[in-house]
Amino acid sequence: MAQAVVEERQLIKNLRWYDGFVIALANPGFLLATLGYSVGDLGGWGSVLLWGFTAALMVPVMVLYSELAAMFPHKSGGFPLYAHEGWRKHTTLVGPIATFGYWIGWSVVLAIFGLFIGTIVQGAWFPNEPIGTPYGDGWFSTGPVEFGMSQLVAIILILAVWLFNVAGTRVGVTFNYLAGVLLMIPLFCFMFLPFLNGERTPDLPTAQGSMHGVTATNFSAGNLLRSVIEGVTFGVLNGLELILQGEPASKIQVIGGGSRSAEWRQMIADATGAVIQVPIEEEAGCLGAAIQAMYAYKSQQETPVTFAVLSEHLVSVDEEKTAHPRAEKRAAYRAALDRYNAILKAQFPNL
Repeated sequence: MAQAVVEERQLIKNLRWYDGFVIALANPGFLLATLGYSVGDLGGWGSVLLWGFTAALMVPVMVLYSELAAMFPHKSGGFPLYAHEGWRKHTTLVGPIATFGYWIGWSVVLAIFGLFIGTIVQGAWFPNEPIGTPYGDGWFSTGPVEFGMSQLVAIILILAVWLFNVAGTRVGVTFNYLAGVLLMIPLFCFMFLPFLNGERTPDLPTAQGSMHGVTATNFSAGNLLRSVIEGVTFGVLNGLELILQGEPASKIQVIGGGSRSAEWRQMIADATGAVIQVPIEEEAGCLGAAIQAMYAYKSQQETPVTFAVLSEHLVSVDEEKTAHPRAEKRAAYRAALDRYNAILKAQFPNL
């Protein structure tokens, strides 16, 4: 008697949840390549709204994706497979259409990022080679496209991605781990290393960080954190004192990431006795450059005007972020600043 044997096949599980997390870390790279363009077209808040809405929209999509993946644990294919399974009773066209959409979406992403990286490579290491579309001429023209160095780099990268896919997911995941480790190096150099390379005000390039006055009773995470912030603040205040030649400030405008902290603004107000304000203009560096240009122009036209007057007319402040000094804190901060300067003087007598 003839017998039919049905062989049950299952996909081999090659990835763990943390591998998926590492693969998803590529998404910040996608954002890096497109964030500047969206800010340029939509402005700061427009870009925040766009990407915030996109992130919020993707949360339920990913929840649905995980539910569908759990329904077909022994099949691969992603979105096109799920679309085909859901609609095959009604039509078989949805699967191929979803497959094409999935393919064209990632193909466009690869092309954009390939050209983005190619442009960087050309500008950094091959500045004398033609850059190609859309920035200039290439080695040759295909009609709508000028083929240059950026296109060549993009093709090489796309072929490399294809080879990763041929080799299997483990190779791609291993590369992601390696890329993640390598990414930590520039992040460390740009974000943390400068804090270990001396002080700017005063100019002490060989200075090292140090902690003073630590005892068993005051050693806590909160006190350590506050001491670091106060130390940085005292350095800023010493620079301000040099600018004002010892004269007290009645109003100080702060910018940058630290200005977003209400606690830090209050700390500066208490330490200086001045009203601390935050400009509404987010690109405060550009505004400051414009004010300096106006100051120089007025001086050249023999109608000089002070920075205080220009700031009063050109700088609008966010009143909700204004911090007023608390008189009862002034003496304590004055004493702390004196101790800070005494220790600094002891370590660097030539100051």
